[in-house]
Amino acid sequence: MNTREIAAEYRLSHWAKIMQDRNASGLSIKAFCRAAGFHENVYYYWQRKLREAACKELALQTVAAEKSLAPSGWAVCETVEPSAPGGANRRLSHTGRCGHRPGAAG
Repeated sequence: MNTREIAAEYRLSHWAKIMQDRNASGLSIKAFCRAAGFHENVYYYWQRKLREAACKELALQTVAAEKSLAPSGWAVCETVEPSAPGGANRRLSHTGRCGHRPGAAG
């Protein structure tokens, strides 16, 4: 982890603590920000950043969990299903020893 990533982690944890304090205070966001000495927009900016970081972390955990669900030696099989004219193709994935061959019905 480089210095920039460490600083970003620190800022996120700092603002997470501020948001926990705001929730515990029972004050509105506007009143809390005024009392703390910063503008509401700063609060909402960091709230958005925290949500984005949480979503990113959740997505990484979900991908890791999906990969760990397949027994050792099994592969992810992906096929492309053509759509109606003008529509987008759909990717279908499943995990297992299906014997699927690309281009064959699966």
